[in-house]
Amino acid sequence: MAAEAELALRRILVALDVSEQSRAALEAAARLAGGLNAELVGLFVEDSDLLRMAELPVTRLVGARGTGALDPAMLRRAFKVQAAEAREALERSAEQWQVKWSFRVTRGSSAEAVVAEAGDFDLVALGRTSRPAVRTAPLGATARRTAMAASCSVLVSRGGQRAGCPLLTLYEGGTRALPLTAELSRVFACSLIVGVLAETPERAAALEAEAETWLRESGLRGRVERLDTAEAAAIHDLVKRRDAGLLVVDQRGPLASKLNLEGLLETQDVPVLVLR
Repeated sequence: MAAEAELALRRILVALDVSEQSRAALEAAARLAGGLNAELVGLFVEDSDLLRMAELPVTRLVGARGTGALDPAMLRRAFKVQAAEAREALERSAEQWQVKWSFRVTRGSSAEAVVAEAGDFDLVALGRTSRPAVRTAPLGATARRTAMAASCSVLVSRGGQRAGCPLLTLYEGGTRALPLTAELSRVFACSLIVGVLAETPERAAALEAEAETWLRESGLRGRVERLDTAEAAAIHDLVKRRDAGLLVVDQRGPLASKLNLEGLLETQDVPVLVLR
């Protein structure tokens, strides 16, 4: 196994809105940027689909005070207020972690806009849904589209869950996964759990020995666990049993063809970092 592998995250994009999920993504992205000396860029998307809906005479706004027309001008003003709040949150986080930052606003379909912008970055961080008050909402369209289509690494965060200890990585051999996870454990000051996946008991035993030796020689706190399957439910069970605070999946390794990434993201209660 190679002794080192560079975690080359030099530019991090964080998709911002007014949701708790977005705040969790910003916190994790800023911490990563600070630990890796990376640049942090915030992106606020004015949803063109919502604006088009507002311009239709049949669209109605339903609220506690009754129903009424959805005014496009009012919606544009709301976007400006939300963008200003997002920028202020980004500035506070960047100052806390002492990172270089910038902020941009674009207009378009939220999912497509984030994917398009992500092409210029090493990692994009976003909340699992943009619904402001719902922690348990299913994986949103923007998170799903970004995780599946972005060419860079993706961090999907859930509101109310801070990325933290212990850090769980899935391992099926290769020279990249464990050294990269070690760098992440340094940034998040985390102990490690290595979830070994193998098709045969013999292969699993060999990988367990390899991972345990690597942990010992690296001087890292951690443990090795065996997984019998790469199914999302089994991974979720390991996350819950060991109370993991961050799940790391290396999509460049042997696991890529075996994981149902969308299913994995849907079932997890913790932030998930997909390395590409």
